[in-house]
Amino acid sequence: MKVILLQDVKAIGKKDQVLEVSDGYARNYLIPRKLATEATPAELKRVDEMRRAAQDRLEREEHQARQVARQLKEGGIVLKVKCGEGGRLYGTVTGADVAKALKETMDIEVDKKKIEIPDHIKTVGEYEAEVRLMSGIATKLRLTIQPME
Repeated sequence: MKVILLQDVKAIGKKDQVLEVSDGYARNYLIPRKLATEATPAELKRVDEMRRAAQDRLEREEHQARQVARQLKEGGIVLKVKCGEGGRLYGTVTGADVAKALKETMDIEVDKKKIEIPDHIKTVGEYEAEVRLMSGIATKLRLTIQPME
């Protein structure tokens, strides 16, 4: 019997996957527990439409991520921080600081966990950070650290 999984089933398959299973397993286990439904033509069409919609959404998100990556690569941000003598900072610049500055200056929201700063920034100067926007889409961001006046 062909069934469509309604949720992930361990050792069987993932949600929305179409599988061929024995009639007894489908009727006595999968369908009563609402883990699967019978693969009727209408259900197959629904699953296909959902897959197409998900693919379209993924392509749109990827396109937007590539535009943001281009924008980040072309521009840079300036962070004004408190510092003491010799340009030493009173703390360190973190991913959260960079994410906040991106939101304020470029109106781009990036999760602070996706901003990777290679070295601890403890002095005034120019640095480079890597911003991972999506799986497979990352870009370099130029950071300019200046003392607060």
